[in-house]
Amino acid sequence: MDSTVQPKLKYGLKLVGRTTSGLPIPGNQDQQHFLHPQPEKDVGWREIPAPNTLQGLTPELKSMILHFLSDSKSLLSLTLACRSFHHIYLSHRNSVLSAVAINSIHSNAISDAWAVHEASRIVKPGLPDEDPVPEFLGTFYFAEGLQVRAVAALTDPETSISLLQFHRWCVGPLLDDLTATLLSAHPISGLSDPKFSPLSLSEMRRISRALYRFQLYCILFKDQWVPGGLLPVERPSKLEWSEVFLDYLSPWEVEEMCCVHDYLYKQLWPMWEKMAYNDAELGEYAPAPYCVRTDLNNEHMAYLLSRGLPFLQTIILHARINGYDSYSQLIRDDLSIDWHPFTYAAGYYYPHHASNGIAEEYSTLTFQGDNNAEAPNIGWLWAHNYKMEYDPNSHLYSHLRAWGYALWDKVRLERWGILWEDPRSDIVRRNWEVLRQGNELEQGGA
Repeated sequence: MDSTVQPKLKYGLKLVGRTTSGLPIPGNQDQQHFLHPQPEKDVGWREIPAPNTLQGLTPELKSMILHFLSDSKSLLSLTLACRSFHHIYLSHRNSVLSAVAINSIHSNAISDAWAVHEASRIVKPGLPDEDPVPEFLGTFYFAEGLQVRAVAALTDPETSISLLQFHRWCVGPLLDDLTATLLSAHPISGLSDPKFSPLSLSEMRRISRALYRFQLYCILFKDQWVPGGLLPVERPSKLEWSEVFLDYLSPWEVEEMCCVHDYLYKQLWPMWEKMAYNDAELGEYAPAPYCVRTDLNNEHMAYLLSRGLPFLQTIILHARINGYDSYSQLIRDDLSIDWHPFTYAAGYYYPHHASNGIAEEYSTLTFQGDNNAEAPNIGWLWAHNYKMEYDPNSHLYSHLRAWGYALWDKVRLERWGILWEDPRSDIVRRNWEVLRQGNELEQGGA
């Protein structure tokens, strides 16, 4: 490292811009560093790099290192700390930003990340005859070559930086929290397992694309309350197009979304529950006595989930640091609006295209390895190879989603010993969350 420029590290290694839409903040210092980098002034001397330092590497190796960096923080650190890497970055800025975006988000999730970026820009609330969702799906998302078009779009540095920002401050933290939450306990015994193995690339791919598709679903199909009826009858196409969207995905890809949906629901529930029970002004929203933590049909929770990942990331992760009480007011204010907090399409995350006939078609699938991005993981095959009636809202699938059965690799599921159990058995159908909490209480009282 060049010691003469190392102090620059203190000027911010944070490529983070926070807006509710996840788009870049104008004037963000780090964004401006990447978009409009300034050449360094000639101070009249050049040090001779030692051959065994980063400075001594050939330009080709330095360029390769920049292109293989896994996140924007590493890129920012290296370009600010090392003069020669900064020069290489200036020469290959567009390709470096594109490569780092793909490495950070995962190549198989980059198309959905770009779709979220474009949907945030194109799809805006409007009148029924101005609904842009059908055109967006038909000409953009369903059109051939989405992956190729997404990679081509990253040649624009502003697009790359926008995707990197949203992934770093929103999707990335939620991915880490989901991993720590779902892998912290054995799915059958409930025993704590704090030293779980890191995610594989295939597991990161499944979780990343599920999070981005959840966000895309919220952008496209969130609807507002229309006075005069429970369903937004003026915009029935929302419901119809949400079915079309889910039909377009493979059943196991929708189950990945379901696992993400249930994780978010259960993380948000304590804050909603505390606010609903203790807030006199919103006492009417208090859950019914039979509405327990595993109940996924609360209409007000459905609305909060439909707000999307930026809102949920702020509520869920920051509340753990600042306390749940600090965010109860935010939830309360959000529900004190002029339309009913029930979003019909937001509760429609579960696959309705997997009727028994279609489920029979998929029952002949075999495990093709975890590296095949187009095939299901072995957990999905394990749960569906019993040819039972496929009810996506059944308690069986709810309990399987509680520990993310559709997200994990074969080696992790084999280590748990889960694949030797019948998914219909009582031991698998146990409430994983309650069992885990019970073990924590026993360990705490010991």
